[in-house]
Amino acid sequence: MTARGFVEDFRNWSRIPALERFIRESPAAAIAAQLTGSDTIRLYHDHVLVKEPGTRQLTPWHQDQPYYDVDGHQNTSMWLPVDPVPRSATLEFAAGSQRGPWYMPRTFLDGEAKWFPEGSLEELPDLEADPARWPILAWELEPGDAVFFHMLTVHRAGGVEGPDRRRVLSVRMLGDDMVSAPRPWTTSPPFGDVDPPLEAGAPLDRDVFPILWECDECR
Repeated sequence: MTARGFVEDFRNWSRIPALERFIRESPAAAIAAQLTGSDTIRLYHDHVLVKEPGTRQLTPWHQDQPYYDVDGHQNTSMWLPVDPVPRSATLEFAAGSQRGPWYMPRTFLDGEAKWFPEGSLEELPDLEADPARWPILAWELEPGDAVFFHMLTVHRAGGVEGPDRRRVLSVRMLGDDMVSAPRPWTTSPPFGDVDPPLEAGAPLDRDVFPILWECDECR
């Protein structure tokens, strides 16, 4: 029987030494600093995403940042597969969408607005209906390849048609202008263990958000 299913897990760097070592010692944070123009890069969270063979369901178009509890513009996500990813199963990006606005975050299965109240943010446009405005970018990827993208970039991922898993590590990183943005709902992932809680606009200078990279003058 062909396996089907999607599994994800968050925030494991502090309990898996190999994962922490990769996040701290790989070039990812230095690349994030260059991309965001930041003097300091902090870890926001790690995210493991696994699609089993035969999982044909698409991950729908969405932005990441509206699901989070941070504000600011200097941020990036790294999406790094450990399996070959064909074009049909890879990430697709709407070029230019990182400029905003914020679109309504919804649950992937039933489209429920569990976070921001209905009507408080714009709805996602019909990207396929306006390809001139929203060029779609995507690439076949091999283990060791990595894609970096802004947390407001609208993106989606395809299903897995073949016999192999699609396993990915994503690392979300925060630059200089990123600050706390407490939400009255449970974010994805949740950070309810940050004690005492950070106030709105506060810098993210807590052990749960460790510094991964600093410019030489900032040390």
